[in-house]
Amino acid sequence: MAAGILLVPAAAPASAADFNPGAGTYTADTTALTLTGPGTSITGTNVGGVAVFSFGNINISGSVTIKASGSRPFKLVAAGTLIVSGLIDGRGVNATDFTAGPNAGGPGGGAGGADDTQPGAGPGGGGVASNTNNGGGGGGFGGKGARGGVMSGGPGTAGAAGAAYGNLDASSLQGGSGGGGATDVVNGPEGGGGGGGAIALFGSSVTVTGGGAVLVDGGGGAVGNEGASGGGSGGAIVVHADTLEVDGHLGAGGGNGGAGGCCGDGGGGGGGRIAYQYRTLIAAGSTDVGGGTTGSRSTGGCCSTAGNSPDPTGAEGVVTKTQAPSATTSPATDVTSASATLNATVNPKANGTTYHFEYGTTTAYGSAVPAPDASAGSDTADHAVSQAISGLAPNTTYRFRVVATDVMGFTTYGADVGFTTPSPPPPPPPPPPPPPPPPPPPPSRISSAINNVWRVAGPNITAITLTASNVPAGATITMTCNGKPKCKFKSKTIKAKSAGKIDLMKALGRKNKRFRAGQSLDVRITLAGRIGKDIVFKFKKGKIPKRATLCIALGASTPSKC
Repeated sequence: MAAGILLVPAAAPASAADFNPGAGTYTADTTALTLTGPGTSITGTNVGGVAVFSFGNINISGSVTIKASGSRPFKLVAAGTLIVSGLIDGRGVNATDFTAGPNAGGPGGGAGGADDTQPGAGPGGGGVASNTNNGGGGGGFGGKGARGGVMSGGPGTAGAAGAAYGNLDASSLQGGSGGGGATDVVNGPEGGGGGGGAIALFGSSVTVTGGGAVLVDGGGGAVGNEGASGGGSGGAIVVHADTLEVDGHLGAGGGNGGAGGCCGDGGGGGGGRIAYQYRTLIAAGSTDVGGGTTGSRSTGGCCSTAGNSPDPTGAEGVVTKTQAPSATTSPATDVTSASATLNATVNPKANGTTYHFEYGTTTAYGSAVPAPDASAGSDTADHAVSQAISGLAPNTTYRFRVVATDVMGFTTYGADVGFTTPSPPPPPPPPPPPPPPPPPPPPSRISSAINNVWRVAGPNITAITLTASNVPAGATITMTCNGKPKCKFKSKTIKAKSAGKIDLMKALGRKNKRFRAGQSLDVRITLAGRIGKDIVFKFKKGKIPKRATLCIALGASTPSKC
């Protein structure tokens, strides 16, 4: 049998032909990939180990039976609607009393063991008894099988129970396993029941009407005078659609164990698995994943020493209902002229789910982020998700949506949402010019003073003391005599080598210290970068000379008022 085969979520092409079979029985051979019947011969496709038959729409009326068998699971895919009002039969073959197996399983299911040397086929195949007095074990799948019966006080052991395995919630399509074989010491070997097959129905809309049924029950074990064989386990049914309505019956029960063994009965097969996968579920109909009943031994003759199986039935199987993820697009945030953040809410609905955003300037989008898709988990909570995008054009309207895909093959598209990028911000203004340099400090004035003492005798005025104090180093002192009568000298110049007091009398000399009325003495003190000082003494007959103090501005040659 094929174990762990992935379900293929791809739908049939929309242009595929419809399948509306007329009344009669049709045979799906998943090994040969053929579907045949009255006026019908269709070839399927092997997709990942599954025999897939794809159509536009499918309508299996109440007068139609499709009998499926073979080594691969059987899958019908409709691009549109799939309606089952008849029977799709993928049950394992029942064992025949006192007849060696193997007995075939349903499509993709394991065969029952041929005799007491051969366990059932498949991951949960029922075990065989250690001798002809004991029963074979039931096959397992969704639930484990029942153990075979063992002769009370007798030698050996009964067939072991088949184990539970598989998980259709994880997107795998698997069949059931066969029951263990047995041997009747008088009448010969007995094969175990075949495991139920695996059948998947995919469509945009799938309906199983009140009279419709899909069956993948395990085959029953065979009666034995001494040891009896085990039943096969129930198989798997997956119904997958955006809109799903089941008003009919889905059966994946375990096969009953062989009854009447004088010394050991056969174990019942475990129940199978049924998975509803949908976006909207209108009705779930009836289901059967019960374990098969273990065979009851007879009570006469040597049977008084026989023992029953410790397991009255195989274990119950599993029915799951899983919904497609929900995905809601939210407004974009942090929108600039070149970037934005896309937002959405995704709920995985308990199935492993991934998501991405599609965006572009039209609803054809053209870009998708992130790549690969990011995980939204596998719980039932709403998850706020976001993705930053960049490289956008300014003054442009963009469209986006979230897209969520789960392991069941469902893809949910969030609503289309738009946003518009703004104009780019204006360039920043140029920096202000640097402030003008501060004005230079005003030039300081020369603060020198002229100390003077005169002797006056009529028109003659004689300098007794004439000194300049507080003279800055490097200053130039110029003494100029003007007026009538004609002065004895025109000009005398002194250069101050150091700051301090300078005796001007030495510069004048003995002959030049006498002045006459009508003359004037101009003493000018200057220094580069400083406001100079000009002191003028005017000589009058019989009077002490009066002085006038003027300033010499920078760059000026003529004194002015200070």
